[in-house]
Amino acid sequence: MPRRIILATIFVAALSSLSFAATLPQIAAGPGGSYLIKSDGTLWAWGDYAGRVTPVKMEGVSDLVAISAGDGHSITLKKDGTVWAWGNNADGQLGNGTKANDYFPTPVQVSSLSDIKAVAAGNRHSLALKSDGTLWAWGNNLEGQLGNGTKVNAAAVVQVSGLSDVAAVAAGMGHSLASRNDGTVWAWGYNDDGELGDGTRKAHLTPAQIPGLLDVRAIAAGSHHSLALKNDGTVWMWGGQASGGFGQSTTPRRVKGLSQIAAISAGGWYSLALKQDGTVWAWGVIADADQDDDSMNAIIKKPVQVHGLTNVVRVAAGMWHSLAIEKDGTTWAWGRNYSGALGDGTQANRASPVRASILDENGH
Repeated sequence: MPRRIILATIFVAALSSLSFAATLPQIAAGPGGSYLIKSDGTLWAWGDYAGRVTPVKMEGVSDLVAISAGDGHSITLKKDGTVWAWGNNADGQLGNGTKANDYFPTPVQVSSLSDIKAVAAGNRHSLALKSDGTLWAWGNNLEGQLGNGTKVNAAAVVQVSGLSDVAAVAAGMGHSLASRNDGTVWAWGYNDDGELGDGTRKAHLTPAQIPGLLDVRAIAAGSHHSLALKNDGTVWMWGGQASGGFGQSTTPRRVKGLSQIAAISAGGWYSLALKQDGTVWAWGVIADADQDDDSMNAIIKKPVQVHGLTNVVRVAAGMWHSLAIEKDGTTWAWGRNYSGALGDGTQANRASPVRASILDENGH
């Protein structure tokens, strides 16, 4: 019997920042779980977040417009511009001013934040973009990923130094990204694999502009790699795996074979791209779909189409699984499913997309 392979990652990272300007349902894929914000502002979860193999409505939050899933914690944005978080808080990544309790199972409000328009959750740190274009951070800072010039963890929000007119944010394992309204991209934090795109492997405690990367309209951060989508529909990649093999590229390189791209998402060691025609494309590390361990077999160097998906409007790359939403609100999932992250009522891995057992955005 031939082996089935699925795109896989070794660590979940935040997607490109999400903003309440969008009215479509929002999705997020984490280490072993998934989230969906329906158009009515309710939040649904499945997999290890909910302890369920089918979606369940999360209580305690409403009127939501954006969601981002990190490694052990998640953050969400309400329509009123406030930010709420839950999960692991050992490094202060929930932003409630304390690390007294290691874990919060229900959402708590992030203190001293208002008028927020986008959020991003990394490994153990979080980012929030205010409507005035300033950027704020909290949580783990051992790699300088908070961007305030120190390596001190912060249980309360701190301002990212030297950035204004920010348009979007993204958070990886130990690095952070921001794009400005002028199309430039800025990076800081961990850089051993070239995540910061400046041609070095030196960490930065404050944001530094990525040289030569211009005209960018979307960004995404994986575990150790980064993505940028330009206004011309091309995708650029740097960091771990960005050279198209098991090596790293410390400067942005264009991803060959991709054009007319509308959206991007970065997982741990793989990436997704949504084309303007509604098709989904993927590349990166692949794993055996018949195994439940973290073994990795090969890498897909050139993007391949994810078959069976049409009219897609959202994509999300998680640890071992991926999500997509079609225009009619149908949610699809594929990849590893040992925790029920696919939401299809089973724990069977899927090498091709299956429909999640979630009601569509109209409740049907």
